[in-house]
Order: sequence, then C-alpha cells, then structure tokens
Amino acid sequence: MEVEDGFNAIQASAKILEEEWKQLNENDITKRAYTILLSIECIKMGVLPDFLYDRLIEVFDRKIDIVEESNIFYVEQCKTLLDQDEYEIVETDFTTKTRIDYIYSLKQ
Repeated sequence: MEVEDGFNAIQASAKILEEEWKQLNENDITKRAYTILLSIECIKMGVLPDFLYDRLIEVFDRKIDIVEESNIFYVEQCKTLLDQDEYEIVETDFTTKTRIDYIYSLKQ
C-alpha cells in the first residue's frame, strides 16, 4: 500500500527516520515515541518493518517513565494492534537495517 509521494509504508518510515534524525535523537523518550507512532501507522497499513518491530520489543520491555505517561495511550494502542495480528512483519535488507541502526545510535 502506498502512502504520500509514492512510498510504501516501510520506505516512508525509513525516510522519516532519516530526515528527522536530529529530533529522533533528542532523548530516549523521543526515540520511543517515534518508534511507537511509526509502528502504529505501519500496522494500520498491514505491514511492520522488522527494524521497527525489533525496537518495539525493546520499548515494551522498558518501564514507562513518569514523563511518558501522556504516551501510555499510544503504547496501549500499539499493543492492541500487535495483538490483533492483522499485519505482516516485513524483513528489510541489510543496508536499510544498518542505516536505521546507525540513525538510532546517533547522539546530539
């Protein structure tokens, strides 16, 4: 399924992470928010790139900080969508995964 500018959900997610790397890496809360919100949008389109799925597992394994209480709704929404199992986890190529890992590892 295509989204804006002819990109599919996986390409659009990678492009957003690439273009917004500075905002993404402001802090861990922002990283988790990007991961959760991009995942929700992808799942709604029936796919979930493996680079987001792997990060979601890490997000759900961590305790939610007090500051993040406003994001609990999105965490619960994401968990609900994952539980519905109406999506396909899509394996991306090594280059994409490496690029996304690099973006997530950047510090400001």
